[in-house]
Amino acid sequence: MMLFIGLVAAVLFIVTLCLLAFRPEPAKPPPPSGKKTTSSARPPRPASPASAQAVGRAPGDPAPEDAKGPEDADRGDGGPERLRPDLPADFRSHDLVRHLDERGYATFKDLFFHPGSPRLREESTGELPVIAALLFDESESLFDIEGSSNGNAFLAKHRAEAVIEQLVAVYGVDRRQLRSRGRAAGTSNIARNRRVQIIRAEG
Repeated sequence: MMLFIGLVAAVLFIVTLCLLAFRPEPAKPPPPSGKKTTSSARPPRPASPASAQAVGRAPGDPAPEDAKGPEDADRGDGGPERLRPDLPADFRSHDLVRHLDERGYATFKDLFFHPGSPRLREESTGELPVIAALLFDESESLFDIEGSSNGNAFLAKHRAEAVIEQLVAVYGVDRRQLRSRGRAAGTSNIARNRRVQIIRAEG
């Protein structure tokens, strides 16, 4: 009887070992793809205007016509436009330019400043486009803008600089063509003391 029980126990032990040996392994989860997915991802930034213009254009290709500035306008002989169309074409007949051509200097007649200030008044516009046209036409020439003030050379120079800044900012002239000067006038003529002149420079 004991022998029979031992055989049964041995058979059960062998069967248990076989079941354990041939049990299938659990399936492994797939490896992560390396890409993170999140609902808080930022949307792509919109392209800037400069990059948008560059789309579809290889390096070295000429810029489209609508991207050219006023200085690139064709004047008919292959060169850039020297005189901007919004400036007076008859500037040579203006008294200011005629005096400048004849004497080498000319005095502005309609430049008005706030009292004790280098700030130009709004009505000081009539002669500036004439001078801007001259500067565009003589792009290689150099001119001095000289301010005068009654005993105040510092204020006189700043008034000359204000005229230059107006020509550059409003009319787009080349800043390198202009130099500012100031002198303290000592005459009894107040209007003469407050004048601004343009002088054709020697170099």
